[in-house]
Amino acid sequence: DESICVKISSKLQTLSDGKTLIKGVHHCRYDYFPDSYTEVHDSTRTTYYQGNPLGLLDKTVIGGSVSTVDYREDGFVMAETNELGHTTVYTRDSRGRVLSITGPLGDTTHYHRDGAGLVVAMTDAEGHTTDLSRDERGNLLTIQWPDDTAESREYDTRGLVTQVHAANGASTRLQYDGHANLTNIAQPNGGQWRYEHDGLGRRLSATNPIGAQTTYSYTSRGDLVALRDAIGGTARYSYDGDGQLLQYHNPKGAITKLRWAGLHKLVARVDANRNVVLMRYNHEGELVRVINEAGEQHQLHRDMVGTLTGETTFDGRELRYRYDLAGQVVRTESGAQDWTDFSYDAAGRLIARELDDGTEETFAYNARGELIRAESAAGTFRFERDALGRTVREAQTLRDKEHWVDVTFDANGERIRRTTSLGHREEVLRDAMGARTRTLLDGDHEVTHSPDVLGRETARTLANGGRIESHYDPLGRLSKRLTYDTREQRRPTPGQPDWVGKLAPGAGTQASYRYDWDGELIGVHDTLRGNTEYQYDPVGQLLAMVPEQARKELFKYDKRGNLAEAGGREESRVYGKGNRLERKDDTHYVWDDDGRLIEKRTPGTDGAEDEVWRYRWNGAGLLEVVDRPDGGQVQFKYDPFARRVSKTLYLRQHNGVLKAREHTRFVWDGDVLAHEIYLHADAAGDPIVEERTYLFEDESFVPLAHKQGGRWVHYVNDQIGTPERLIDEGGAVVCEMRRTAWGRVEVVAGATADTPLRFQGQYADEETGLSYNRWRYFDAEGGRFTSADPIGLHGGQHGYRNGVN
Repeated sequence: DESICVKISSKLQTLSDGKTLIKGVHHCRYDYFPDSYTEVHDSTRTTYYQGNPLGLLDKTVIGGSVSTVDYREDGFVMAETNELGHTTVYTRDSRGRVLSITGPLGDTTHYHRDGAGLVVAMTDAEGHTTDLSRDERGNLLTIQWPDDTAESREYDTRGLVTQVHAANGASTRLQYDGHANLTNIAQPNGGQWRYEHDGLGRRLSATNPIGAQTTYSYTSRGDLVALRDAIGGTARYSYDGDGQLLQYHNPKGAITKLRWAGLHKLVARVDANRNVVLMRYNHEGELVRVINEAGEQHQLHRDMVGTLTGETTFDGRELRYRYDLAGQVVRTESGAQDWTDFSYDAAGRLIARELDDGTEETFAYNARGELIRAESAAGTFRFERDALGRTVREAQTLRDKEHWVDVTFDANGERIRRTTSLGHREEVLRDAMGARTRTLLDGDHEVTHSPDVLGRETARTLANGGRIESHYDPLGRLSKRLTYDTREQRRPTPGQPDWVGKLAPGAGTQASYRYDWDGELIGVHDTLRGNTEYQYDPVGQLLAMVPEQARKELFKYDKRGNLAEAGGREESRVYGKGNRLERKDDTHYVWDDDGRLIEKRTPGTDGAEDEVWRYRWNGAGLLEVVDRPDGGQVQFKYDPFARRVSKTLYLRQHNGVLKAREHTRFVWDGDVLAHEIYLHADAAGDPIVEERTYLFEDESFVPLAHKQGGRWVHYVNDQIGTPERLIDEGGAVVCEMRRTAWGRVEVVAGATADTPLRFQGQYADEETGLSYNRWRYFDAEGGRFTSADPIGLHGGQHGYRNGVN
């Protein structure tokens, strides 16, 4: 890794003027002409600027795109016209302060000012007004929102905020030292945050309300060189003379090295396993190539203005992008040459998406630019919004059947009620910090919550006395989770490690968690499962999961991070270019040109036919059809936001015709499920409809409970929010799940409930063996996704795996 360098081409190159030799990165030539006309040449383009007598810019021309600005005589901007001819207009007072902004579609926002010119009211394009009051120094005192809620602030003589009074009446107090450094925050629930600073204003320590302290150390230049957490783990950092990070030592001592070149451009990253990733740039400092640990390249193709026009990925996919004159994407082409066309209104909002398979999605907005309607082949989706723009009703219509979810907010903007078209009702009480203290489900199922001073739930008491208790370590990680069963007392498990401690009296189950210095889980003790130990390599890749009551799982990795089982069950895996799995033991995988799995084939035994699964994808790149080895078929439909709205299982009849056997309709509450409606037939062929209602933690994918058949069951989750078991309202375990390292679940015999929820955001389909994960599907058997990450390099270099561990 010490030999890493930046290769510079020796070929003579010129700037866009065709005559000036390039001398290095960001080299530009400026040519000035009469009448305020200027040309700027860099390595990729020439930009033309037309000024005016005021010394201001009237017109900019880049590669045929023209944008203009209009001024009044004193030089204030009165109108801006973009490259597509869409104009935004400003009105101003005599001193040039903005009074209104009118967008290209005529939507206007008004600003009302006091005698000093400070804004005292804003009226948006929907006619909703926010009022502001100020003191004689201009400090903001109150904000009156359009929904008639208000918050206020108090200041000291220096103009520093000392109190904030929320709309629900809760107050937060702030204190400062003589240099205006924040030293204390007092929460509405009494919790105290304390901060220390040095003479230069750098933070030396932060102590949270439970006493956990983080300390910081710096160089004389002010670079952070050490961060010590509340349990003594220390991360260390070193820098070069330009203040660029060179090395990071995690609390376990593993070292990550960074190399820089040019003008602060990262050119190499060396991980703790000494694997190297390289980055390369053009003369304008734009990233054009990433070289992974195996020497494979991801190339980024750019036009003359630096816009990304295409990518050649590690696995060979050729992606293409086209733009309009304003730089908005108007077409994308996948590696399989499927295209998607995008249309926009004059305000730049997406109004239509036409897909290669002939389908179209359309979008409509209110005057403020908030989405109020979306339509696709699957159905129509409407959003009603309040004066603050929050969604208060979402109506989802499929085949003329509408289901809706209504939401009510309190003065602080926290949810306090949810009702749905299926008769479900959730009512929530919250404390001054917004944490749940009581949840009433469907009018008769009460759950009480006990939050700590940080707002974390420490206990949840269920309707019939059952209880879930959670404990946290000083770093906020789950250290222990217990359930209390009103009908049973379990004794401590023989042979449990000392670090577990004594089992709480009356506890039905207890899971205790232990972590290493870098936060990796290294041990779990569960009263029903015994001990499980975990081991990792220096970069955090899981090497071993060793449960006391199940088969141990051992793993190894190639330099790109592709896994294979090791140890007693060493499997053979073959990975192709860009980390695509081609073979796992005797199972072969076939991918299309866009990195999507299209076939999975396992040889039959004793002369039987091969077991073949085939996968088909829609124009949006979402899994649409799965053909099963038994001749059956599973079909999926999605809304324009990749939320799956239906799943249908077809079985092949004796005459070869496919007949619908099961159908599931999904009703969404934002990004999480609210309901699933399962239609199937009994043995006599009579239709049966089953409904399930879900409850999740606030703004989270972590499940709390679900209701089916009139019974609520509650989730007992592990340290990352994955369901481990379900309990009834009395605390009795009604479903116990054993999970492999990569999420394959086995339900222990005797369960009277179940759940398809897996890792956060995943929904397991027993019909396919895959888990739906919004834009992709996850294969827990192989520990990988069945399509490449749609966000590309933003999701990391490995487009198919489910994270490091």
